[in-house]
Amino acid sequence: MDGDKFDLKDDQTWTEPDEVHHVPFTTKKGRQLTVTISGWKQMLMRGTKNYKMNNHPFTLLQIVVRDQERNSIWKPMWLIVIGSRRDELSLVDCYQCYRQRYDMEHLFRFGKQRLLMTSYLTPYVHHEENCLN
Repeated sequence: MDGDKFDLKDDQTWTEPDEVHHVPFTTKKGRQLTVTISGWKQMLMRGTKNYKMNNHPFTLLQIVVRDQERNSIWKPMWLIVIGSRRDELSLVDCYQCYRQRYDMEHLFRFGKQRLLMTSYLTPYVHHEENCLN
């Protein structure tokens, strides 16, 4: 059961998105941006012999960030949301959760480098002093 081709690099193959949200965003430096989140629901992907992706529909998201002059800031980002409860999440929630992962990655990097999270040793005073420098 094959559907129409949807090529991420060829916008001529895209159908109309099921949902579109425009979210205003202000950077730490005060720059005003608009995040456009387009979502296609119940998408299917070709699988492999061992993993049948056609049994796992997903929601496809395209994230485009534009400035006040409507110029695109970065290349569009594509995300998929997969799982039996994916329809319980809004497109904005999915995008915000993805953005939060960077905060967690920085926390773990800092923890491993400065707080001895990779070690089971009790921290020594010189380690604590290095953390603050």
